[in-house]
Amino acid sequence: MKRSLGVTLAAVVQFAGSAFTLLMAIGHLVGFAMSNRFAPNLPFIKAVLIVGGCFYLALGSLGTATAIGVLALKRWARISTLIFGWILIVIGVLGALSIFAVPMPVLGPSTQHIIVIVKLVVAAVFGLFAIIGGWWAWLFTRANVREQFKMPSVSAK
Repeated sequence: MKRSLGVTLAAVVQFAGSAFTLLMAIGHLVGFAMSNRFAPNLPFIKAVLIVGGCFYLALGSLGTATAIGVLALKRWARISTLIFGWILIVIGVLGALSIFAVPMPVLGPSTQHIIVIVKLVVAAVFGLFAIIGGWWAWLFTRANVREQFKMPSVSAK
């Protein structure tokens, strides 16, 4: 069966998100490599950098593999995308709501509006995660998309 435009666009978004995640992994691992120079007595920072870098590397690699699988209409990639989608919904909604509970220092009356703008921008980014996750959850549960990912039966060969 032919791949739909929506599925192709979802894979493109997955590639973009995976590339950004892999860049974050590189940043963490470079930070770890440089941590002896800038934070020699802070083992917690080193641990956060190496664990975070490995975590982002794993997520970025899984996202890239999933995007390739989506383009190839692999059944496991559809399921992986649904899982990623629901995770994005949860993280996006919780992040967007919780950012307003995070106290930020007010350095004077003129900075209050800047803090509000920063919180709105951060909430919008989290909202974008939720929207992408919702789109994937909706798209990959549609009957015509599920049909694209069905494996050909053995008797059909």
